[in-house]
Amino acid sequence: MKVAHTAVSYWTKVTGASEYIRNISEELVKKSYDVRVLTENGFLKAYEELINGVRVRRYPTISLHKQRRLFRNLLDPFSGIMNSLYSGFTPSIYFDIVKDKYDLVHATPIQCNSTILSFFAARKAEIPFICTPFFHYKVREYYNTLLIDILKKSDTVLTCTNAEKNILVKLGVDKSKIHKTTLGVNVELWKNSNSERFRRKFDLDSHPVILFAGPKSEGKGMFFLLEAMKKIWKDTPDVYLVAMGFRLRVWLKYLSRLPKEQRKRIIDLDLSRPSDQQMKRDAFSACDIYVMPSINDALGLVYLESWICGKPVIAADTPVMREVVSNGKDGFVVEFGNTEDLTKKIAMLLKDENLRREMGKNGYYKVLKNHSWKSVTDHIINLYEAIAK
Repeated sequence: MKVAHTAVSYWTKVTGASEYIRNISEELVKKSYDVRVLTENGFLKAYEELINGVRVRRYPTISLHKQRRLFRNLLDPFSGIMNSLYSGFTPSIYFDIVKDKYDLVHATPIQCNSTILSFFAARKAEIPFICTPFFHYKVREYYNTLLIDILKKSDTVLTCTNAEKNILVKLGVDKSKIHKTTLGVNVELWKNSNSERFRRKFDLDSHPVILFAGPKSEGKGMFFLLEAMKKIWKDTPDVYLVAMGFRLRVWLKYLSRLPKEQRKRIIDLDLSRPSDQQMKRDAFSACDIYVMPSINDALGLVYLESWICGKPVIAADTPVMREVVSNGKDGFVVEFGNTEDLTKKIAMLLKDENLRREMGKNGYYKVLKNHSWKSVTDHIINLYEAIAK
């Protein structure tokens, strides 16, 4: 079977969606599937490369920034299209699918131009189209009419949770073509994570460490966490916060306004490139608690990565996270914006090493049982075989 996987990035920036498409692509190649990943290459020339057996075609992107501004205030169907093409326009992805003879196309995530173009190309080529949307139900841009129409007309839609599925059904997507998938963790890869190496590098000694990993934005809970940390530092000033992820302007502005003593307790890292991933794994191994009270996640690979390192997690109390985190067993969920509750849960875990260890152990076994990339891919293969007949 010849499969086209389309994604906004592949081995250039590490996100949950990019890790999803990368791992299932590599697992499919191991099973002798012919997989081509079609992705964007910024404003550089097109080229093709082979990565772990996967043939990756990178195509140049045309900027639509000026056009997006022009259409922003026009009718919703048009502004929806322009908002969805915020990362640019990559027409070569469309022509690749139309000209090459694929058996099916699988695209992710929903809001990117590569997904939109691959949907129309699959319809032109008259081949099945599968979408894993990673639908962020709290983000307004995901609700534009174009994206919802693509999901309605997809042959198969894969969701990470029942909560995501229920949202899409309410938006008019046929329940019968929605299937639940999940994310996985490469357990062998995470065995080489090294807590001491990270602690030595940043002179952390035996200080308690709180870890956040994700874009440093309001929706991801970064500023919610910082408000709680201000209270934590009053009672336990030796705690460090490792903030790992893309630095938005609003984050840098917020950081600059913090008192010097608080800034000294924050280790600000990016670590979103593939070359940074060893340090990222070391950071998860070194932390005592993982905290990301996000309202913008379809599942959250980082929670699984925390658990594989035996760490308890704290997430926001959303329909999605209630399925991911077993509250009180492998972590806590807290009301988004409730600083008192978040502070209380962090303080509780900092004071109770046995509770941290027990929750981390429960999370570890949950990942081993439910989140291997092999089992994720086996499920997807069954869907591919059924839909391509």
